[in-house]
Amino acid sequence: GPAVPSGLSGLPPAAGGGHLPALMETSFLTLRTGARLRLASWRAASARSRGTVLLLTGRSEPVEKYEETAGDLLARGFAVHSLDWRGQGLSDRFLADRERCHVDDFAILVADLAEVVDRVVLPAAGGRPLVMLGHSMGGMLGLRFLAEHPGHVRRAAFTAPMVGIQALRRARWLLAGLADLAVARGRAGDYALGQGDFDPDLRSFAGNRLTSDPARFEVHRRAFQTNPELRVGGVTWGWLAAACRSTRLLLTPAYARRITVPVLIASAGREALVDNAAQKRLAQFLPDCTFTTYPDALHEILMERDEIRDGFLSDFDRFLERHGI
Repeated sequence: GPAVPSGLSGLPPAAGGGHLPALMETSFLTLRTGARLRLASWRAASARSRGTVLLLTGRSEPVEKYEETAGDLLARGFAVHSLDWRGQGLSDRFLADRERCHVDDFAILVADLAEVVDRVVLPAAGGRPLVMLGHSMGGMLGLRFLAEHPGHVRRAAFTAPMVGIQALRRARWLLAGLADLAVARGRAGDYALGQGDFDPDLRSFAGNRLTSDPARFEVHRRAFQTNPELRVGGVTWGWLAAACRSTRLLLTPAYARRITVPVLIASAGREALVDNAAQKRLAQFLPDCTFTTYPDALHEILMERDEIRDGFLSDFDRFLERHGI
C-alpha cells in the first residue's frame, strides 16, 4: 500500500478506510519582500480533481499537523495546498529568538497569503474551484483574505476561527492597553504576560484545552520533538496588540459584509481559547454563513476524536454539495 507519513503513526485511517493516497511535498517560496515561506501540497492520484482546498493552520502549527486532514480531502477528490505562516514552522521568523511567536501586524500575513494564492495556488488549480479551510488564527487570516481579496475563493469553512480571544474578552481593555504600552516602549518583541518558551514538559494530554483525542494530541508535540526547528513558544506583546486590532477589524460590520462567498463556521462547544460569542456576532454580519456548534468539541475540531471530527467533515461535505462543489 501507499506509504504513510511518520507523523501519522498510531492514528486511525483517513476517511474512506484508507491511509493517505499521497505524501506531502514541500517547497520554499521567496516572497517579493525577500522572506521565505515553506509551502506544502498533496495531489490526488486521480486527474479528475473536484478542485483545490487551501488549508490554513493555526498559531504555532506546522503543516505536518494536518496530514491526516489532507488525506481526508484527497479522498474527496481535492488537491490540497498549505503553508507555514511567516513566524512559525520552517518559514522565516520575525525575531532572532525563533521561539517567540511574533508579528507586528496581521496584514503582513494576509499579504503573504495573497502572494501564495496568486503565484502558486491559483496557477496549480487550473481554473477549478478553490475552497478555503482554516483553523483558529488561520481562520482569522482566511476571513481577512476573503474580505480584502475577493473573487478567488468559491467557498470557505473555518473551525474555531480566532474572531476573538477569551482572555481578551475577560480583560480586553487592560490587556490591549498593556500590549499597546509595551509596543510604544519598544518591547513589542518581549513575551506577553504569562508567556514563555516552548516547554515539552507542559504539553501533556491530561487537562489540555485542545482535543479529547490522545493520539491526535500527540501529532503536534511529536512534530516539535522530531524537528526542534518547528518549535514555537508563547506570544509577544506585539502579537497580542496585532491580534486586538485584527479581531476588532473583523467585527466591523462594513468590513465583514465584504465577505460575500458562502462561509461555514464550526464552533467548539467546550472552547477555552477563542471567543465563541465573537464568532456568532461575525456570523450575523456575513451575507451567507452557516454556523454550527459541536457541543463536545474542544478547540481543535479537526484533531478531535472520530465522532466529533467525522461530524464536522460530514457537515463540510453537505456545505460544499449545497453550494455546488
